[in-house]
Amino acid sequence: MVLLSSGCATNIIGEPKPDKTRVYLLPGVNDERLSQLQTTGRAFKPEIVVGINPIEVPEYLNSFRLVYKKGGDINNRIFQHDFMRWGESLASGLSRIICQYLTLALPQNWVVAAPWALWINPDVILQITVEDWAPTLPGGVLLRVRCEFRAGKEKTSLFAKYYSDFIALDKNSTEESIVCAMHETANRFAAELASDARALLAP
Repeated sequence: MVLLSSGCATNIIGEPKPDKTRVYLLPGVNDERLSQLQTTGRAFKPEIVVGINPIEVPEYLNSFRLVYKKGGDINNRIFQHDFMRWGESLASGLSRIICQYLTLALPQNWVVAAPWALWINPDVILQITVEDWAPTLPGGVLLRVRCEFRAGKEKTSLFAKYYSDFIALDKNSTEESIVCAMHETANRFAAELASDARALLAP
């Protein structure tokens, strides 16, 4: 009976399955100038302080599992990848990248991402709303974002713009290529936003 029960237990429990989960991050900006700014510190008296509000992301993208769509699906369904995970929320990753690009574009200013210290009172607020960023397989990655700079006590709008970028993916795209495509769209958007911010806010 002991041998029989031990044999049954082995068959039921079996060998532990390997964990196939893979965790990814959106890489930050690899720029020597950013490293120098971080090393030397920010300007003691900034021209202005730019605060990045928490980025608004559609609820269906607010997941640590990769959310994607399937090309040709007329039911507009979304799916979650079985094994691919994000190490941070997409909003946090995008906020970090934008903050780095704006810091490079506005070296005389302070750029802070929410939540900032209580003693910091931003002169300009940047509000970012992501409307879409779910990969379509096969198809591509579309990043569509609305940004608005607001200033003053009344938070008067200084500048508002829609940004859009697309990178194609094929049916053989790997997880790494999907992450690279999402990172590339984020970088292109952040670079364009930083250019607009420099024209708007630089002395």
